[in-house]
Amino acid sequence: MIVLLACAPPPDCMEGYAANADGICLAETTGPFSGGSSVDELLDALPPCEAMEAGDRIDPDAACVDGACANNTFTEIDAALGGDASCIRRFDDQHLDVHADCSWPRGITTSFSDYDDDGVPDADSLASPLYLVPPYDGASQDGLGLEAGLGCFVDAYGPPEWMYLVHDGEHWWPGTLVWNSDTLDVGWTPESGPWDGTPSWIRMPE
Repeated sequence: MIVLLACAPPPDCMEGYAANADGICLAETTGPFSGGSSVDELLDALPPCEAMEAGDRIDPDAACVDGACANNTFTEIDAALGGDASCIRRFDDQHLDVHADCSWPRGITTSFSDYDDDGVPDADSLASPLYLVPPYDGASQDGLGLEAGLGCFVDAYGPPEWMYLVHDGEHWWPGTLVWNSDTLDVGWTPESGPWDGTPSWIRMPE
């Protein structure tokens, strides 16, 4: 379910859903992130920011992490991350093309084009984008990382342009906070464990 930071005329919502203060149809639930909450209330309900210790491994301005940067080639990224990549072939049904999805043990993943369909990134293909997932433990100079609270990202970048809510079978929780291509995007999925106010993934700027 998507929560947009924009005003809209009250919609006609299906049974079991109600329009919130922002004119978005959300499930009628209870709890700190209930379907009837406004966007401001959803953001206010985030736990206070608990940042990580400041570091230099994540550089959002340069779109780099541990020396690997968005729009680098596979060879450049693999060299920066120690040469221990694992890649698998993936067919994109939507765009009808083939990709090589690559990951590194420290918790970095990305995707490259694979037009010759051999499961290996094309030599001139550029990463798009870089994702940080557990067990990645680095941080930015602002203390942003996978162990930082979602509220820290709101403090750093302001209210997101939109926010997706995820239902875990009992409550709605902030699932994805999206700003723009110049900032980090963060998200949480129920598969990563109980909601604790920290992201389960970070998407680096492109």
